[in-house]
Parts: sequence; structure tokens; C-alpha cells
Amino acid sequence: MVPHESCEDCTVGAYHIPAGTQLLVHVWAIQRDATVWECPTEFDPERFLNSVKEIDVKGQDFELIPFGLGRRICPGISLAMIVVSHTLGRLLQSFEWFVPEGTVIDMTEGSGTRSIPLEAIIKPGLPLHLY
Repeated sequence: MVPHESCEDCTVGAYHIPAGTQLLVHVWAIQRDATVWECPTEFDPERFLNSVKEIDVKGQDFELIPFGLGRRICPGISLAMIVVSHTLGRLLQSFEWFVPEGTVIDMTEGSGTRSIPLEAIIKPGLPLHLY
């Protein structure tokens, strides 16, 4: 998140924050807070499906805020929601998806997109059929 600056003196928890202090939100720590999440370091997207209430990704629920929230919410949220669903739909409709016989897909976790070798995404000689 972008740095924020406090407009006036305030107290957050047990900390006094004077006016003009630059604040940095530690999102990584918030998302891995063991007092909020059960097993916070495990990848478990289903944790949002077990809630009592419906989760809104548009910044109304603090459990899931992929686009930020409040006055600083991403201005492109409406476009992003449309483009992502359209792109996924076009990929599913336009290509014939299959795993070649005898190929095992490695589903082990890595530390980001750099952990995925390009050969695992695009293999020469494996056709993607357009309709």
C-alpha cells in the first residue's frame, strides 16, 4: 500500500501518533495475523467460502480487499472485474484444454511467478487448438 500521513494527533492501540507522521501499512502482517485467521500461512482460498456472511471483493468487507477500500480503493475495479471474467471466458471458450497423456502437473507451491519455469507453461510441440 502507499504511505499515508496522519492529519491530526491520534492514538491507535497503545501508540500515540502525532500529526504529520508518515504511516506505512504492513499488509503482509495483517494478512497473516493468527488472531484473525486460522492457519494464516497456508494457502486456503476456501476460508472465504466458509463465512457466515457473503464476502464482497469491492472493499466492503475487511476480510478480502484485493482492490483496497475506502477513499483509496482502486479506480479500475469495475473494469478489472469485467476484463478478468471476459478474459477467462474467452480462454475457456476458444481453446481445447488438455493435459498430454503421461504428463504429471507439478502443483507444489513456489515463491511467486519466478518459481514457475517457462517450460511448465509453454512446451514446444504441444498444440493449443483454436476452434
